[in-house]
Amino acid sequence: LRALYKFTRPHTIRGTILASIAGTTRALIDTPGAIADAQWGVMLPRAVVGMAALLLGNAFIVGINQISDRDIDVLNKPFLPVASGEMSEKAAWVAVLTAGIVGPSIVYNFFPTLLFKLYMLGWGLGAIYSVPPFRTKRNPLLAGLTIATVRGFLLNFGVYYAVKDAIGAPFAWSPKVAFVARFMTV
Repeated sequence: LRALYKFTRPHTIRGTILASIAGTTRALIDTPGAIADAQWGVMLPRAVVGMAALLLGNAFIVGINQISDRDIDVLNKPFLPVASGEMSEKAAWVAVLTAGIVGPSIVYNFFPTLLFKLYMLGWGLGAIYSVPPFRTKRNPLLAGLTIATVRGFLLNFGVYYAVKDAIGAPFAWSPKVAFVARFMTV
């Protein structure tokens, strides 16, 4: 269990959770009456399901990276579970495939089509970051654009949109969220 936890790269989990809390808070503040009129019994379970999908997407991306970079990580990051042998490659593939199937399935079944498409864009970009023949991580510009698009734009926009949808508010782009998304993307 400890190896699986390390495999998910906890520092990236913290970033996903913090961005989600910030996006949720911003969407609620931007929508008059949203906090007072919220149906918390419906919204909180949906938020938990959404967070689970985001964390599974994160696990998929960081997991595929560790599998693809095993030989490099043995030298540069020997503390990672695949590189150190603490987690077998087979167990790593099971974790990645599970996260890569369950995460999108959650989004597909519980959220609007736009969010599913955004999620799959992030999923695909996260995969091509590490997987041959693409490995955008080999090129500093492509690597930066890939990370910034997923962590900067897609995460912030997606959470904000999901909250607006959950509270039944029409989507209107918040200048503050636009700033955060641009800041995190640049």
